Amino acid sequence: SLDQQITTTSRRLAVREDVKDNPIRKHFRVNATESSRLSKFLREGVTLLSADVEHVPQDSQEFYRGVDTGWGCILQRLDIDRRVANDVLSETLDLINTDNSSTTFVVLKGPAGNGKTIALKRIAWEIATSFDQLTLWIDRDAELDPEAIAELYELTGKRIFLIIDRAALHQKQLVSMFCIASSQKIPISVISAERDSEWHSYCSNLNKFSPHDRRVRYLSRGEIESLLDKLETHKSLGLLEGKSRGEQLKEFEERAERQLLVALHEVTRGKRFEDIVYEEYSKVVPSEARQLYLDVCTLNQFGVPVRAGLISRVSDLRFDQFEERFFSPLKNIVVTTQSPLTGDYQYRARHSRVASLVFKRAFDEDGQKARQIIRLISEIDIGYSADDEAFRRLIKASSLRQMFSSLDAVREVFDAAIKLAPDNSKVLQQYAIFESSE
Repeated sequence: SLDQQITTTSRRLAVREDVKDNPIRKHFRVNATESSRLSKFLREGVTLLSADVEHVPQDSQEFYRGVDTGWGCILQRLDIDRRVANDVLSETLDLINTDNSSTTFVVLKGPAGNGKTIALKRIAWEIATSFDQLTLWIDRDAELDPEAIAELYELTGKRIFLIIDRAALHQKQLVSMFCIASSQKIPISVISAERDSEWHSYCSNLNKFSPHDRRVRYLSRGEIESLLDKLETHKSLGLLEGKSRGEQLKEFEERAERQLLVALHEVTRGKRFEDIVYEEYSKVVPSEARQLYLDVCTLNQFGVPVRAGLISRVSDLRFDQFEERFFSPLKNIVVTTQSPLTGDYQYRARHSRVASLVFKRAFDEDGQKARQIIRLISEIDIGYSADDEAFRRLIKASSLRQMFSSLDAVREVFDAAIKLAPDNSKVLQQYAIFESSE
């Protein structure tokens, strides 16, 4: 009789107040408090994943246009099941069940726009919520701190899953972390994602840690079916609306050998992806807003968020001015976030592939591209980590060689960067690499 009267809610153990304020403590195996260093690491650009993670609702139609505002797309199940995600989750479950104490490293690889980030988010979410594991999502502009992670293991005694989008942005810290994990026998599982070209250019020093490559391949028939169901549910079929399922499948299968993002745009809007992106750019008014968008794209094509302070200097506008005048015409074209490290506002295109296409199509000849890059380099402040990362990628020999058809235009950029850079040793090094390769 008593058993029937006690409700399920009454049977739950109370959660301590300190755990409510610091959710990481629910994983602690000791009665201790984390250091200020660990607290800072967890607070700045790191998300402890759990079923009640903070998120903003994701507009479904914008999501299928390539706009990702956080964890809303995952909680709302807007994504589709990807084979690569299921494979990684299966391997992860085997690892958990065998109680293996080794360090593991998995990298999702594929071209830009093929769905790597969303697949990585789904993997992270399931490990944290379905497998109930200690899982940390590391933002692109977070500072990965190996010493803080070592302390976290001491406090929890648990395997730590680190989910890191864009491995190239964290490659130096990853090297340090793997070395510390090996020497101190810390069971860490890193699951990351990177474009093939970026891995080749920036991550060769990570190959010694034997990463298990997982290809994010083109859409399978089953994945296309699932995606069509999602598009129909969320009224995002576009030009596919009213067509038979067979016709819809044919449209996707004819274009699915390109990136997922490209296929989504082309089959629902009936135009080449490059034309859609350029038309979107050319219709932005006023012209100052269009130039602001081009500045963001010039830097964001490397996947690095662009500081508001840099854009303010380049455009010679105060933040409140372009917030008032330009945010409306750039809505859903430029995504605004805040840096977890500095609190600064940052801008990016809805995808680095979009940013790259806008940059390439906006200029008729190499001289215009060179002047645009030099203009931005002249305002970059490498004292900020985001600016420094953007600068290093702008002056990389391989990046410049891909941007220009003319070798003289590349030399023009290098010559200007040598004069403008506070520390031109990086520029000279890349210049030498460029000249030796030609």
